[in-house]
Amino acid sequence: MRLEFDIGNTNHKWRLLDGGQVVRRGSFANNSDGLQDIPQHGVSEIWAACVANVRYVEALAKWASTFGVEVQHAVVTQQASGVVCAYSEPCRLGIDRWLAVLAAYYRYGPTCVIDIGSAMTVDAVDENGIHLGGYIVPGYQLLLRALFKDTDKVRWAENEVSDDLSLAKDTGNAVVAGVKLMLVGFVEQAIARLPSENVQIVFTGGGGRILREACDDRGLWLEDLVFEGLALAAREPVKLA
Repeated sequence: MRLEFDIGNTNHKWRLLDGGQVVRRGSFANNSDGLQDIPQHGVSEIWAACVANVRYVEALAKWASTFGVEVQHAVVTQQASGVVCAYSEPCRLGIDRWLAVLAAYYRYGPTCVIDIGSAMTVDAVDENGIHLGGYIVPGYQLLLRALFKDTDKVRWAENEVSDDLSLAKDTGNAVVAGVKLMLVGFVEQAIARLPSENVQIVFTGGGGRILREACDDRGLWLEDLVFEGLALAAREPVKLA
């Protein structure tokens, strides 16, 4: 069986595959000891993608070594699976962005991937597999925290807000709707700047489904693009000192 990890800035997400089929999945906060709750029996491979601090990869490798498995860490390369990286220094591109682009191109050809987690990214790849580059902005929670930082009276209870994006008549809905509209506007402007309209729009990440709904259900929502990209990318073993 193969255990896969997508280690973001906030959470470790994982899934366990048996014969190519997902049999279990879960997530835990980066500051927790959630590795201890993941099944080890029968695991022969571990693949990981990490955008967080390298210490999380090292901790994962140390944990895996206790049951004799070596972690394979995904890396960005100049080319992979028919896609050419836009960056002159590929190592500077986030591995999550690269894996999502590889998976989306493998599925659909020319695509625009919109991934919303702690940050929100947009990446495009054309019909020839040329990664055209992308954008990065704060995600939903980062935008809220930025607003809270210097505005002590902007607070509300979670049960006070709705999904309505209409002009709001209370602070909670004004903030939540306003932040969502910011992200929707960003998505619309990013898509408008694509060199071709003949692309598949794909939403992914923890906030991808909600953002797609806010964008009038435009495009598709796929939960596991980063995981799917792990099978298409170059991987290097994690060596413990």
